[in-house]
Amino acid sequence: MTVRLMDLSVDYAFKQVFGRPGNEPILLAFLNAALESPAERQITWIEFMNVEYDSEYVDDKKSVLDILARTATGELFNIEIQVANLNDMDKRTLYYWSRIFDKQMQRGMNYKELRATVTINILNFRYLPMTERYHTMFLLLEYKEYFPLTDVIAVHFMELPKLLSQWEQGMVSPEEDQLVRWLLLLEASHNEGIRGRLEGIAMEDAVLQQAFEAWENASLDDANWWAYEMRRKAALDELARTREIEETKLKKEELRREEEELRREEEELRREEEELRRGEEELRRGEEELRRANEKRRLVDEKLKQARLALDEEKSALDEEKSALDEEKSALEQKMVQALDQGKQENQREIALRMLALGLPTTVIAQVTGLTEAELYTIGNQLR
Repeated sequence: MTVRLMDLSVDYAFKQVFGRPGNEPILLAFLNAALESPAERQITWIEFMNVEYDSEYVDDKKSVLDILARTATGELFNIEIQVANLNDMDKRTLYYWSRIFDKQMQRGMNYKELRATVTINILNFRYLPMTERYHTMFLLLEYKEYFPLTDVIAVHFMELPKLLSQWEQGMVSPEEDQLVRWLLLLEASHNEGIRGRLEGIAMEDAVLQQAFEAWENASLDDANWWAYEMRRKAALDELARTREIEETKLKKEELRREEEELRREEEELRREEEELRRGEEELRRGEEELRRANEKRRLVDEKLKQARLALDEEKSALDEEKSALDEEKSALEQKMVQALDQGKQENQREIALRMLALGLPTTVIAQVTGLTEAELYTIGNQLR
């Protein structure tokens, strides 16, 4: 018969196996694997400081079921499982660290007596996008040369989705890496391949075998199972609520981006309309300028036409005047010719008259004056 097993990634079940008195060897093995301490510096003794299970809070979505333990040297370890990303892990973990660190201080105590406080966050979601390492640790270091200010603070993040991805790709081995072994145990309830692999390792690892036994015993207890189911339901409700909030945030962000895109499109449309309006205004001004140019050209053409008409009239008048002048000139020339002829005739007669008075022969006078003898006879009668 298949044994029902709690999901160890639920904080209540995790605390049943890793935080219950009598299971100190399990927590010690997990912590030594997380710290990667050499054999001579490994933790050998630990006590639980919050062994209560707070059953009245198992269905409280906001309650924290963590493990708080102290070593023989006074170091404090706080282990917490988070199934939902509330986007506050950095400040949340520092807040819890500060509360635990602060509680050490007692009246009359010297600051030098404060011991290191280590927080370990086991996350059922991807948290740090800048690395694919599933286990990261943060210290208080000088930002250029990276030397530590103190050893009293250490913050660990263990991201299960990254570990599972590397497990599926064959990049990690529970046989070779103790931390991989313990973290994969948290996924073993719903992964038969992982559970079978770890059960094989447990045959040679007494502490892992103890963890399997504690896991099965806790799962068989009806009261524990009820509390676990209530806590799991609360965790699932919180996860669903968180996802709903995240989806709502994503929808709001998408809506904001769509509104921003619409605003940009409206702004672009407004600019295009403004450019169109300016283009239409420039076209209107161009048409007005063209109209004025055409009107100016019409006026110029009208003036040219009038000037041509005036010029034609003036030319016609000049032609008439010229014709009149030509006629007048012709008349004057005729009169001059007549006058000259008349004067010539009178002069010839005067010469002829004088020559007749002198008694010159008419033949000679006719040759000189060009008058006929009849004309000479008439002139001669004037002398008688």
